[in-house]
Amino acid sequence: MANQKYTAEFQEEAVRQVLDRGYSVKEVAENTNRLLRQYFPKGQSIDGFTQRQLNAVARELNERPRQTLNFSTPAEILNGALTG
Repeated sequence: MANQKYTAEFQEEAVRQVLDRGYSVKEVAENTNRLLRQYFPKGQSIDGFTQRQLNAVARELNERPRQTLNFSTPAEILNGALTG
């Protein structure tokens, strides 16, 4: 249960940092759509994909390093916060 608390706090802090850096919600949404289009071209329905395939795409996107995190992954930052 303690990890759930830290995860929620981590998510809130991540959103705060994005907004503090001057990114608008629209910019974040546009970037997310651009990333998703690498896997799902515009106009293509995701109905033909299995949940397993969708989960694989989500995992790949979530595990990529971020420039705003000094090229660390979100999981590395979270693990550091939980163990540090």
